[in-house]
Amino acid sequence: MTGSDTNAAHHDASGGPSTPPNALAVVQQFFTALEAGDVAAMDALYAPELRVWTNLTKADAEREPSLKLVAWLARSVVDLRYEIVARYAIEIDEHTTGIVQQHVLTGAATDGTPLRAPACLVIAVRDGLIARIDEYLNGADVEPLMRPVTRHHDDSDGRYPPVNG
Repeated sequence: MTGSDTNAAHHDASGGPSTPPNALAVVQQFFTALEAGDVAAMDALYAPELRVWTNLTKADAEREPSLKLVAWLARSVVDLRYEIVARYAIEIDEHTTGIVQQHVLTGAATDGTPLRAPACLVIAVRDGLIARIDEYLNGADVEPLMRPVTRHHDDSDGRYPPVNG
């Protein structure tokens, strides 16, 4: 399965079918946009108050740095795909649905080094927009992206992740 597949496993925490199709549709659009490197689509899916936390930085990033990261990822990974292993809907509160997704990020660094990074995301969807993302992955799996990139010019040093700059 990839992020653009619509037949991903959609279950609640008990393993039964999930009921929040809006949150699932938002998350599906999110991964489709990520794979395409479509920053405008990502911008449209993000709530104004979006916060993104990753275990690599152990800090929250706001909306604009997160959009910069998406643009950088699109430039830094050739054939970016998300192989979805599981996707579960959970109720966070009466206004927020959480989607817990286990996937494998695949592709290649711009130098040709293959990437295969198992990860887990917890995505909070409120009012049809993504309000929060918590990402868990092993930094060693994305090490090829941490090398300086000299082929792309932007205002970062080309290292992963340029989320706070």
